[in-house]
Amino acid sequence: FALRILEGIAKSIRESRTIDLLASGLQSQIRGVITIEQEFLSDPSMADLIDGRFRIVGKISRVVSEQGQSINLLRNSSLGKFNKQLLDQMLSAFEHLRAHIEIPDAETKVSGPAIQMIPIAIYA
Repeated sequence: FALRILEGIAKSIRESRTIDLLASGLQSQIRGVITIEQEFLSDPSMADLIDGRFRIVGKISRVVSEQGQSINLLRNSSLGKFNKQLLDQMLSAFEHLRAHIEIPDAETKVSGPAIQMIPIAIYA
């Protein structure tokens, strides 16, 4: 069952034209969500972006300053249409897999304070 859920999530991500990356290590406590159009990536697998340090020049498209607000990371996928209860139930199916494989905690929303950015250039 969990494998079918993983396959469905992977398919949904592949069909989406955008990918959200979470920026960490910012100088402030503000979290960053960088929304990238897949067609502009030089490496569609994004292997060159994993564990790298980059400077990004871009346009801030959204500011979430209040604690109660958030940026929904599933908004551009079919999973974004699911209600919270069903989504939580699906994600809980992965808990028994954690004993066998390393699965990071699923983060579906980024709470404020946060910014969402559309990159113009990404520099190494």
